[in-house]
Amino acid sequence: MTGSANTHRMATTRSLFRRRTSGEPFTTEGTAEYKSQGGISQSQPLALAILVFLYSLSYFLLLLNHGVFWDDWIWMHLDRGSLLQMTEQIGYPLLGPLHLVLRHMGVETYRWIIFLSYLAASVAVFKTLRHLPKLDSQKRLYLALLFAVFPVNSARIAVSDIHYAIAYGVFFVGLWLFSEFTDRGGVWLRLSSLLLIGSASYFVNSLLFFCLLVPVLFLYVRSGYSSVHAAVSRLKQIPDFILLPPVVFALKQLSKPFGLYTHYNKVSLHYVAHSPLAIGAALYRSFLQVIAHAVRVSLTAWPALAATIFLTLCIGWILSGSLAADAHSSRAQVVTQGTPDVRTCLINLLFGALIFALGVMPYVLVGKYPSLSDWNSRHQLLIPLGAAWMLVYGLDLLFARWRAGVYVLAALIAMFILNNIDNLAQFQKDTYKQDSLLRHFANDPAIRQGTSFFVDDQAHSLDANQRKYRFYEYAGMFDEVFGEQSRFAIGLNDTGSLKEVTGILSTCSSCYLLGQFKGLQPDQVIHVSPGPYPLDAAHLVRLMIDERTNAPRYEQEIWNVVRVQVAAYPAAAPLSGTRSLPE
Repeated sequence: MTGSANTHRMATTRSLFRRRTSGEPFTTEGTAEYKSQGGISQSQPLALAILVFLYSLSYFLLLLNHGVFWDDWIWMHLDRGSLLQMTEQIGYPLLGPLHLVLRHMGVETYRWIIFLSYLAASVAVFKTLRHLPKLDSQKRLYLALLFAVFPVNSARIAVSDIHYAIAYGVFFVGLWLFSEFTDRGGVWLRLSSLLLIGSASYFVNSLLFFCLLVPVLFLYVRSGYSSVHAAVSRLKQIPDFILLPPVVFALKQLSKPFGLYTHYNKVSLHYVAHSPLAIGAALYRSFLQVIAHAVRVSLTAWPALAATIFLTLCIGWILSGSLAADAHSSRAQVVTQGTPDVRTCLINLLFGALIFALGVMPYVLVGKYPSLSDWNSRHQLLIPLGAAWMLVYGLDLLFARWRAGVYVLAALIAMFILNNIDNLAQFQKDTYKQDSLLRHFANDPAIRQGTSFFVDDQAHSLDANQRKYRFYEYAGMFDEVFGEQSRFAIGLNDTGSLKEVTGILSTCSSCYLLGQFKGLQPDQVIHVSPGPYPLDAAHLVRLMIDERTNAPRYEQEIWNVVRVQVAAYPAAAPLSGTRSLPE
């Protein structure tokens, strides 16, 4: 790593800026400096291959899941008119046509777009980091890898979050083009990066805060860690990027949420006052707790421990080989002997904390708190970049003297990958639980004849990410089975929220797939319990294979994932049951 003295000398012996037109590079040396700092390396294709491979290993199960979760049931079952009306009320009129096209193409299309969007973001981050002359090539790879696999935002699997995925990929591609512009200049690079960053932040509110990352990155790259005043004085060279957040915010006021969503994502002074505490809580829940959870998942069972050790050795060997190859070509190393540049590490830790704060700020200001469990994980969308930065420089500070420190990083990456695989396996179990419920619902006479139910769900072990089923998910299942919106169900533990649900349905029952529903007081209980087909790892893999290769056996196995019985409420005697395959 370049020492602070060398950094200062570099910053003071050359001009970082020069007067130029919009088509010229920002630096005196431009691309030449970028190459000399290791931005182009013979191991570049290898590094990209490592990034794509480990990302794909982490999230490949996403492409095999056909299930829908949370609000997905609404988006997939709303009629055309209601869907267009709802997206207009949310303030995203273009989102309705997008869903109309994609849902016609199927859930698999959604999943491929999600998978590729986050992959594009990871590759774009890697390419952006190549333009930071203070980073050697290994740190760029490590930052991009941690950004790609940091195990947050499990709600990315939801088809209702498709605009998050697309905007995420578009934003970071725009950021990459911006970094290209700072080195190479060019009107088209400037305009395309401005358009991509602006459009992404228009469609996802939280990215509006991340627009601040552009001038911050500019400041970070060009200040040389010491010439902050000089860098700030040159910010006038990118007034369009500085003005982009207020311009986008002004444009968003033309399509503000209304109707059902009048108060959607509304900033409150109460939340503003408590934002420092909320950001601190997010640092615990969405950084420290995430790492602890990944360690727990990877080390608490012997199969997971064995997989962690194997994957750590493989990743460590791959990264060490990449380090050796790059050292041969550019003499750049990540883990070097000697005392680390503590000042540089601390500056970068603070920079990572700033990015992290920018990532959670838009959520805490509207009273939404990023966390791992259930639907709240969608608020973790912008956490990975700041988390990766803090991890890399924290590890650099701790292990710069220890050459084998690369295996510590490899262990973290391995645990994150296994955590993601485990999380997606949970969603696969959840999908099969839903498939089983659909078949039981269709063949149970009490459910077919009834209209209003409590659900006593004792199969929580099959619910992904500690989530619980909402009433509109059950409504979506009934609509899927019976082709009508006349049945209502809610969790037995949610009886206290019936009054709230009544108020919601009085505004727009069809928006929650209950357009034909009349009464609301449940008079029966649907008891759900685990079935005789266990969904441990071996049986889960077998069921996934049978789903694609042996339809008759899959139908028999999926039926036995859960058991369903219907009883009168509050009486406990069962009225009906579907314990086995119907004749």
